[in-house]
Amino acid sequence: MALYDIKPIFDTDLDIAASPELMDHLTNDVRWKKSEPRDLVAEGQGINHRVKDSRAYDGYKTVAGDVTAIPVPLQDSYPIDFGTLMSEATMIEDMPYPIARLERVLDWKLALATTYEHAAKEKHMADVQKIAKYLLELS
Repeated sequence: MALYDIKPIFDTDLDIAASPELMDHLTNDVRWKKSEPRDLVAEGQGINHRVKDSRAYDGYKTVAGDVTAIPVPLQDSYPIDFGTLMSEATMIEDMPYPIARLERVLDWKLALATTYEHAAKEKHMADVQKIAKYLLELS
């Protein structure tokens, strides 16, 4: 999103759709750690209860910084495979890596926002609104 000036770079994290080979590599790379399960907050009659989200993705996060490698397909919430993402990706000038099309990022954010009940749900929905607005302005 920062690449398209939709969100300031200092206000965002970086998610990487990771191939099985990259996931194997990150297992042994000390600069990466296993992603922690996300906390769910169950609210009822004024009682808050935190539980671990067993549906959290099985990815890796950088020890320093805010980069997350996420294996695709993302369990039941996003069944698009790595090959499809790569075939649709675009190259941006001066960037050595392919970037997901914004339509695909929008699709992914919608899947995350409607599947998981963790705190990031609001963040994903805010991102959905920003991307949709940007794409509408382009059309």
